[in-house]
Amino acid sequence: MLQKNFSRYEGAEVICLTRRDLAHKFLPRIPSSVQDRVKKNVFSKFMYSSKDGSTLPDSSPELLRETRFIPFQEGMFEGEVSVLGDTISMVSYSGSNLHGVVIESNALADTLRYVLELAWKELSKDNNKKNSKK
Repeated sequence: MLQKNFSRYEGAEVICLTRRDLAHKFLPRIPSSVQDRVKKNVFSKFMYSSKDGSTLPDSSPELLRETRFIPFQEGMFEGEVSVLGDTISMVSYSGSNLHGVVIESNALADTLRYVLELAWKELSKDNNKKNSKK
């Protein structure tokens, strides 16, 4: 849902929390979205969960992306929240229909970005512990 804003925020950063398995079910164009983001030099902090487990590398410099995996648990979230610039995208993958909303607000985007950054930092700590045990 943020694809239209990649041009507006060229060189910026998007932070996202998603259920990757459900996103792929509803949004088969995800690979083209990644290509559009990379063309506009928009870096991605991508937090995801999936019934399929951890399927992405922690870092993909060629895709301008860092990822953090959240172990899947039954009953967890069934959607996606993304923040890019002053734009928030929220999508529900629950049920058989896709529902979403886009909000443009500096104050709301800054607030949600702050919350997502806290989650990112916590997942990064967990990731560092996991990697130091190898």
